[in-house]
Amino acid sequence: MKDGSFYEGEFNDGEMTGKGYKYDKKRETEYTGDFVEGQYQGKGVLRCRNKYVYEGDFDENMKHGYGELNEFKMNQNYKGQWYLNKRHGQGSQKYSDGSVYTGDWIRDKRQGHGELEYSNGNFYDGQWRNDLMNGHGFYKTFDGYSYEGIFENGLPVKIATKLHFELPEDKKFEIYEGFSNQFKIIVKSFNEENELFIEENRTIQLLFGFKTDIADTNKYENEVGTEFGFSYVPIQLLAFNESTKFKFDSYLVEENENLNDTFIDVKNSGEMNQTDQSGCKTVPQGEDIVSVGSKIFEQIANTQNGEALFNNLYVDSVQIPKKIEELREPKTKTTRKSSSNLPKVPSIGNKLSPDLTKFHINENSMNCVIIAEDISNPPIFGKRLKSSYIDCVLYLKQLETRKSSSRNSISIETKS
Repeated sequence: MKDGSFYEGEFNDGEMTGKGYKYDKKRETEYTGDFVEGQYQGKGVLRCRNKYVYEGDFDENMKHGYGELNEFKMNQNYKGQWYLNKRHGQGSQKYSDGSVYTGDWIRDKRQGHGELEYSNGNFYDGQWRNDLMNGHGFYKTFDGYSYEGIFENGLPVKIATKLHFELPEDKKFEIYEGFSNQFKIIVKSFNEENELFIEENRTIQLLFGFKTDIADTNKYENEVGTEFGFSYVPIQLLAFNESTKFKFDSYLVEENENLNDTFIDVKNSGEMNQTDQSGCKTVPQGEDIVSVGSKIFEQIANTQNGEALFNNLYVDSVQIPKKIEELREPKTKTTRKSSSNLPKVPSIGNKLSPDLTKFHINENSMNCVIIAEDISNPPIFGKRLKSSYIDCVLYLKQLETRKSSSRNSISIETKS
């Protein structure tokens, strides 16, 4: 041929028909296989230099029927059915990032039913339309999050957008200092219509602390700013694991990744029990003091049916922020270790009935806040839920009780 193309193979009535080989100079392609009257027809192999190779069925020079396409430049592979040069019918596509889709295709787009295995371990099994998740489907991430329901344009219908605390109606949320005053918190995933969004294993974190007034911002040690326009001073929020059995009252101590950051001094106390399933060490309380270096706690739970349940929470041996301590004891300076004296029988001070719109801050109670955050990593569907918070009152033990309870307790110290 004049342009440098050529054919080698069988002829019939002067036409390229039968088995043959053709080099197309203009398209830089090589075809080996069946010909009918000069066209690729039947089974063959089509190669384009440094770009792709297709092996399978042809009809009038087009990929049509069943075949496999390997694209070298894009590092992609498709194996399945074709219709007029387009992926059409059942097929499996491996993408350049390692993800694999197996299912129905219509004219080069994922449509019908299919499964997508993401390269990071995420998985979707369900309906597709116009190359996106549309219809009923099941989605699960590598770290356990899952959702089953209706999808539209790649996202769940009425997707969860915010966190919501479940609280009894018309009831003030009150917390009493002491191990025996345990309470629970339920945090739910809500959509914009304030409806519960059923999902599994979204990671939720609770933060707790003394809530500062706007006028007092930046006036306390360890103060933390929030997206809600106020700040808070963190207070340890503890959790007791009932599945761990032992003789004494117990206290959960965070297990640091670096053991050099934790120091333990035990004097004639009971032996330390095994680490529980939450990754926290359970330290038994004997007659002597056990000192444990630790960081401030954050409580973490995963959602089940759209709810994150935090059980057996309690607050004990609160370290009063500097400004509050001055209000309580203006004439006497006390040196207190930073958190946690555990009395066997906590004693509660006078129970006030504060108006929650303006919290009392005195020797009996503190204006506090509990914050719920979505810390799922990576973010679910590329976005984290909006955080939420509730105001609450923390009733403190009487000062005399706080002093006496420190004699036989577990104390936590943070190494500087």
